[in-house]
Amino acid sequence: MDKIIARFFYRCGIPFNVMKSSHCKQIYVVGHYGPRYLPPSYEKLTTTLFKEVKNYLIKDLDVVKES
Repeated sequence: MDKIIARFFYRCGIPFNVMKSSHCKQIYVVGHYGPRYLPPSYEKLTTTLFKEVKNYLIKDLDVVKES
C-alpha cells in the first residue's frame, strides 16, 4: 500500500507536505471500510461531491466571517 500511495503522489505531482495536513490524516479511515470500498467516480467527484464540499466550506467560512 505504501508504494501505491507513493506512486500516486509522484505521478500526480502532489506535494509531499500534503501528508502533514490534518485533512490527509482523515484518509486513514478508508482502511476501516476494507477492500469493498470504491473511491468516487470522476463524475461524482466533479459534480455532486464538489457541490457538497463547496457548501460545507462556505458554511465554515461564514462562521469565520461572523467572528
